[in-house]
Amino acid sequence: MPLGLNIERLNTKDNDLKYENIKDKLNGKKVVLSIGRFVEYKGFEYLVESAKYFKENTILVIVGTGPLFGKIEEMIKRENLNDKVILTGKVKNINSFLSKCDVFCLPSISRNEAFGLVLVEALYFGKPLVTTNVEGSGMNFVNIDNFTGFVVEPRNPKALAEAINKILSDEDLYKILSQNAKKRFNEFKIEAIGDKIINLYKDILI
Repeated sequence: MPLGLNIERLNTKDNDLKYENIKDKLNGKKVVLSIGRFVEYKGFEYLVESAKYFKENTILVIVGTGPLFGKIEEMIKRENLNDKVILTGKVKNINSFLSKCDVFCLPSISRNEAFGLVLVEALYFGKPLVTTNVEGSGMNFVNIDNFTGFVVEPRNPKALAEAINKILSDEDLYKILSQNAKKRFNEFKIEAIGDKIINLYKDILI
């Protein structure tokens, strides 16, 4: 039984202050967004490395903080990716970022990524997804390969970049994936999940 999402939490329209601080850098760019805690299983180092292979009009934004934040920050400097990757740190309103990005990517490398509720939030905004094929994770359940986005092998920066570039360079493909994302979200509405739980209990008790 998947997690459900109340859409009321996604209707905040005010921009986060940190989004306001970086929006000039994002102007005219295709934005790849990732959100999460900076810990090893999130695989952010592979996503940052993938930025080397992005097309020139594409920029990566990672929202969050954690023990590996400094390590990723140093990696960006070392690889001269300051113009391709932005780290925002912790933000108050992720909706500002989710609603305005073009693609959402979750590059996790282990089943510690049990589900990825943020993927469902991205579906609500009609964002194509790029995720990794991690056995035992719910990511593949949320993101249906070639329907709501693409699923690639973990720890593979080039595969991440190829999937992202493919989505962003094909307008027709983008529209199809975006429409499918919105359709897919309906299956995660809190009302739909609530009905499933009620029906399950009825089946068990009868």
